[in-house]
Amino acid sequence: MKRQQEKINTMLLILLFIVLAMNVWSGLETAKLNQRYETSVELHEKSTKEFISYLDDLKNQVRNRLDLQE
Repeated sequence: MKRQQEKINTMLLILLFIVLAMNVWSGLETAKLNQRYETSVELHEKSTKEFISYLDDLKNQVRNRLDLQE
């Protein structure tokens, strides 16, 4: 009976280590995904600022051309 209890305890301990390892792995994957998301957001913000700057420059060019025609 004692030997069977030791086997059960050993199996539970192994299962615990497996669950802990899976939890750590899941946390690492979540961290990677969060970093990729943050990088994506930063690139989107940068692209948006560059596009707005381009539109502002284009608007100023059009205004200057209109001013020259008058």
